[in-house]
Amino acid sequence: MEHRRPNRVGRVLYRHPAVWKVQFLLAREARRLPPVHAALRRVFSDDLRKLNDTLASVGLERDYWMWSGMVLGWAREGRILLHDDMDADFAILDCNWERFEQIAPVLERAGFRGHLRYRNYEGQTTQLVFVRHGTRFEFFRMDRRGEMLQYYVYGQVDGALQELRRSVPYGELEEFSFLCRRWLKMRDHERELKWIYGDWRVPDVGWRYLDNDGDGETVQRPWDPATAHW
Repeated sequence: MEHRRPNRVGRVLYRHPAVWKVQFLLAREARRLPPVHAALRRVFSDDLRKLNDTLASVGLERDYWMWSGMVLGWAREGRILLHDDMDADFAILDCNWERFEQIAPVLERAGFRGHLRYRNYEGQTTQLVFVRHGTRFEFFRMDRRGEMLQYYVYGQVDGALQELRRSVPYGELEEFSFLCRRWLKMRDHERELKWIYGDWRVPDVGWRYLDNDGDGETVQRPWDPATAHW
């Protein structure tokens, strides 16, 4: 079925934080029912393939790579993590970021709605979040600094909303097969996963991305969520 764009009022409501929160909570609760969870995972897998095909159609297949939780699921379990299947993480080098922002309308026409545009303390866009079928597709802007990549995350730390600048090792990328598609990841994905998760081979459902600081320095500053509007 062809995806139809909502009218202007529909687009405003779709991107409203309260609307997304309701959608997220409904999707999370639905996952408590095994048959529904299985169906939603199939939808998520289909959407990931659609995302891959859409970016390939505009020549961006070499400009982004899969990282963090998606690579963890592939490396440890050969599948999307059962307890972490409501978002997908991708990375893009700073030098390719402007081009990626320009194709955002292509993703929207394919049904991936622009939801959040995170900006750091200096006003630079550091992350784009698209949503489809109750899940998030997150693209992180990576600034290479020698052998490291710097990126930003945002959220509540010790009761306060914070912007955190983090780092992860940089390395060569390589192709790999996942969900019947070809993707890119860090060749030394074990180094990346150890940096982010520690003992990544042992499941830790209590892990929070805001608690992770790898082996590097974390820069932390106050954050205003109003700056994340699309």
